[in-house]
Formats: sequence, C-alpha cells, structure tokens
Amino acid sequence: MNDPDDAGAAREALPAMALRHALASLRDILAITDERLRLVYVSPSVEGVLGYAHDEMLGRTLFDVVHHEDHAMLRSLIGERFASRAGNTIRHRTIHADGSLRTFETMVHVVERDGRLENAAFIARDVTSRVLEEERLAHELAFRQALVELTNELLAASLDAGFYRHALERTVALVPDAQAGSLMLRREDGLFAFEAAVGFDLAALAELRLSDYELFRSQPSQVERLDVASFNDRIAADKLAHFEAAGRLDEIRVALSVPILVGDVVHGYLNLDNFERADAFDDHDRAIAEAIAAQVSVALRRRLLERALEAERARFEYLAVRDPLTGLPNRRLFHDRLEQELARVRRRGHRFALLFLDLDGFKQVNDLHGHDAGDALLRGVATALGAAVRVEDTVARLGGDEFGVLLADVSLAADAAAVARKLVAAAAGPMSAFATPEPLGVSAGVAICPDHGVDADGLLRAADRAMYVVKAAGGRGVAIADETGGADPAAPGAGH
Repeated sequence: MNDPDDAGAAREALPAMALRHALASLRDILAITDERLRLVYVSPSVEGVLGYAHDEMLGRTLFDVVHHEDHAMLRSLIGERFASRAGNTIRHRTIHADGSLRTFETMVHVVERDGRLENAAFIARDVTSRVLEEERLAHELAFRQALVELTNELLAASLDAGFYRHALERTVALVPDAQAGSLMLRREDGLFAFEAAVGFDLAALAELRLSDYELFRSQPSQVERLDVASFNDRIAADKLAHFEAAGRLDEIRVALSVPILVGDVVHGYLNLDNFERADAFDDHDRAIAEAIAAQVSVALRRRLLERALEAERARFEYLAVRDPLTGLPNRRLFHDRLEQELARVRRRGHRFALLFLDLDGFKQVNDLHGHDAGDALLRGVATALGAAVRVEDTVARLGGDEFGVLLADVSLAADAAAVARKLVAAAAGPMSAFATPEPLGVSAGVAICPDHGVDADGLLRAADRAMYVVKAAGGRGVAIADETGGADPAAPGAGH
C-alpha cells in the first residue's frame, strides 16, 4: 500500500517538473534580474537561442549581452524603472555567443517594493529573421519605387548624353556595392565607345574605341563579374596605358558588367565597379543592375525605332519630290523651285532661264531593246544632265522622256542656249550605247524670265513651244522662245 506522504510529495513535485520541462522547451528566453539588473535566473532555452551555457549567464548584467549601441536606450529605461514599457516590448540587439548580432523583442515586467525596483522579468524572443525579412521587403519596395521613378524619367527624357549619365548615376546609387560605373554603346562602325561615367574621367574614356575582342565578354552575352586585369592580354600597349589611366584599372577590385540587349544583339554594356572587395556584387546587386539595363535597352529600342521612323519619313518625303527611276527632282519639286526663282524675280529683279528637253527617238529604244533598256537610258541621260550643270541649278524629270532645267542667275538667252547645247551633247554619251534605225538625240527649248514669261505656266509654255520648233525641224538642237511664246528661228542655237 502506498504511503500517503509519498503520494503527496509526488503531487507537489509534478508542477515543478512540468515547469522545468516547459522552461527547457521554450522558444523564448525567460530572464529574471535583481534590483541591480544582475541575472538571477535564465531559462535553459538561452543555450539554444543565444549559445550561452545556463550557468555562465547567472550573475551577469543585461549590459554584458546587449549591443553597446543600445546601451543608452537600456539606461533610459532603467532610469524610468521600465515604467513606460511595463507589459510592452522593446526591440534591441543582443550579442550571440558566436559574436554575431541578433535582434530581440523583449517584454518587461517589474516588481517594486516600497517604490523601489526589486526584480525585473524579461521574456525575450529572437526576431532576427523577421527583421531581416522586413528590411529586405522595405529595400525591395524602395528599389521598386526607385525603378518606377527611373523608368518614368527615362521614358520622358531625351536620348542624349544626359539620359545615359542619369541612368548610370541612378544605378550607382541603387546598387549597394557600386562605387563607380560606366556605360558604353556600340557605334555604327561596330566599336564600343563610353557614353557616361561616374567616378572616372569621361572625356578621357570617350577617346577610346574598343572592339568585342578587346572587351573580352562571354558569348553568348550574360551578366558577369570581371577581373579587369584580363584586359591586359587583349589591348595594345598604347591603348591599354590610356585605358588604365582613364579607367583606373589598377584600382578596381571587381567589375560587374551587364549587357544591354536589343533583341539578341548587344548594343552596349552597363559596368559597375568596386575598389575595395573582390567579392562585391551579390545576386541582389545583379538583379538591380539587370533591371536598369533592361530600362536602358527599352530606351535604346525606342531610339532605334525613332531613327527607323525618321529614315522612313525621310524616304517618303524624298519619294514625294523625287522621280523614283532617276532620283532627279520630279515635276512637283521642279515647280516649287520655279516658284522660288519667280519670287526672287519679284523681290530683286532677278533673271533666270528655264530649259525644256525631250529625247528624240526614245520610243525606238523601248520597242527594239525593251523597257529595261529604256529605263537604263533615262537613268544615263539624267546622270549626264546633272553632271553638266552647276550645284545651284536644277535638273528634273517632268515625266516620260521630258526633262526640265532651271539655270539660276542666267540673264542672257545666248548664255542659256550655250548651256542647252552642252546638255544636248552630254546626253549623246548614254544614247550612243543603243543602236536604232533613226539617230537618237535631244530637242531643247529655252525661255528667259521675265523676257518670255513672268509666271510658271507662261515660262513652261514658252520653253515647250520652243522645244517643239526644234522637233519640227528634225530634232537634236536648241531653240529660244520669242516674245510671243513661240520660238525665234533665227535665235542662236536654234535647229541643229
């Protein structure tokens, strides 16, 4: 039969045993201090949480384990006897047995007797992981916000040197390990040139032109950490000396290089440099640099698209005023320039000549040799006529085998007729390549403003009629319009 006294003792021991097991399994640390804040009790969980043996903690003060930068806060709370924090939590950093720092949130309870602190109980929880995650999320949010701002800024910015410098400056500011940087773009000749730099002499760097071989980047292109000493074997000595001085190559411990891609083509590199640590630039740094390089890539695509659109617009504008076969001004542009010359006549009493030219026997070339041969002849004649006049003069194809010529600052009919005969002779060269039953040639009519007309229609009619006088006489010659708009058969150069 069991002894009643033994049973009672067992019942009394059970709560104490349960309490010891509970305290040993705590994830938190329970600590109790005396009035001098010396530890008189620490739960066994201290060893698993902070790495200290239970016994070595007893007798120590809170200042022995709390980080020195948080001592001032602790002293302030002690002075207040934790009155403002009783039942609440304080956040502080604590030194782990391995020397690392952990962040704790600690709940404080105090026991006072006769207005004096007698004991304080602390329940401390390690929240290091949570704090680090909060910091990571805060940093991520700040980065995302900065990236959105940068994206908006880049989209609104003009694509000039200031754009690239701004993008680089923001990158260096956002990437923790970046202490300097540069941005280089591929030129039309295929070489790379520096467009922006932070921490370097851009004017000196801008003088350099570097090839794919000299840059020694991975293929296919990827983000990579570079030992800049590897450039030594690939760059000529004189260029390397310049690069070392302008780019501080001997000071850089490691560089992070991010390709700027448009499609699969590398159009540039965003480079970030660290002068202190060879292990700089972790995955987080790389992610930021890649995100900003992607924004620069978008801007580059925009610039390339704008250039393509500008080129296409220029092409359409060119085609709108140019003959597609010969490249000469067409009838529309010829009329515009004719009106400009007439405006000069009205302002300053200016004089000029208008020539109307038509090929003789052109139909024979098409019939005997085909339309491709006819087109080739028209192109040859256009080239010959253009080469035979001055830069300030205009040769245009008006349609079919008809050409118009404006001779600026030619005031005498005889001078204009002399130029017309020169043009007739010049056209004979490309015509000689085609055998035809009837000889090929050019008939030309000459009109002088204001002698033979004071408006576009009048001058064109006068020159056209003079040209037909030559045609009627057998072609291959020059005639000058008369005052009635016809042609003067006695004019110099009329007929053959």
